[in-house]
Amino acid sequence: MKIQFVKILDRYIAIRYLSAFLFGTIAFIALFVLIDLIEHIDDFIDRKLTLLPILAYYGYFLPEILKLIIPISALLSALFVTGALSKQMELTAMKSGGISLYRILVPFLAIALLITLLDFYLSGWLVPQTTREKQRFESINLGKNFWVGGSRSNVNIMDSPTQLVSIGYYDDYTKTCYALGVQAFNGKALIWRLDAERMKYDTTAQKWVIENGYLRVLNNDKEFITRIEQLDTLEFSFTAKELGESTQALELMTLPEHRAFLKARERGGFESSDEAVVKYHTKLSFPFACLIVILIGVPLSAQKKRSGIALEAGISILVGFLYMGVQQVFGTLGYKGAVNPILAAWMPNMIFLIVGAVMLFKAQK
Repeated sequence: MKIQFVKILDRYIAIRYLSAFLFGTIAFIALFVLIDLIEHIDDFIDRKLTLLPILAYYGYFLPEILKLIIPISALLSALFVTGALSKQMELTAMKSGGISLYRILVPFLAIALLITLLDFYLSGWLVPQTTREKQRFESINLGKNFWVGGSRSNVNIMDSPTQLVSIGYYDDYTKTCYALGVQAFNGKALIWRLDAERMKYDTTAQKWVIENGYLRVLNNDKEFITRIEQLDTLEFSFTAKELGESTQALELMTLPEHRAFLKARERGGFESSDEAVVKYHTKLSFPFACLIVILIGVPLSAQKKRSGIALEAGISILVGFLYMGVQQVFGTLGYKGAVNPILAAWMPNMIFLIVGAVMLFKAQK
């Protein structure tokens, strides 16, 4: 009998929590869109955009909005539902029936797990793709400049323990490197150096072709110079795609692309990848905030008190800003190598998880 009652109770709480979450999410989306529309209305009018392009713009923007507001909406819904249960004495009745606050958390956590999976998909796959389209839309229709390709200046790559590559400018559109320099060492001694006007990537043969350069070979105190019209036998550890990727575009990478980017950087000897590691693990850690906020929201509203939706919304937004602030601080420390990059990405979750666990323990007592 009790088991059946608990199942009914789980279903009752889950439906109320899911309903509140959907309502809160829609409300936050409407608020975000309204604020953004006010900000961009002049641009839309000046560019004479019709309704369909504007709808397309917000279609690209929607996944990014969802990714950001889902944890806040999850917390607000937990506060609202638990507060309502407390005010209506339902929570007291449950506890009197021998149901602990830990057990009451189960339906909240079950729905929050589904929300976490949704946010994980948004963070790791959908948002990077739609952000590319959003930036492309803003570049074409609003005249804004964004990094949407892999063109880069002043690139230095330790291609192998004995080979250093420097590139003055890389044009990602034509897959061409300009002002190329390649130096080969034996220990600390330079054994040869290649300077070329350009190097193109042959997408068919999947190899680099060096054009119009000079090869200088050093042998003891002698230097031999050879003119090179074209050379395609020199091998490099990086492809055009890997060269075109940089930390400037990390937000535009899906999780598999980001993981491949990190492996390529380790293999190719590129610049420090601390920032890339932090942002990769942030994509993994951020969705778990949806679960952690339940441990904060439910105990916070478990005590019967006089408070309205305005206070609960304020608490949700405050906690959201605190989380973002902590994430930004540790992210910056991780970028600079002051904190382990993986620890920097997961530290906000660890801090808020401890806070939530303490609040839950005190509320249960």
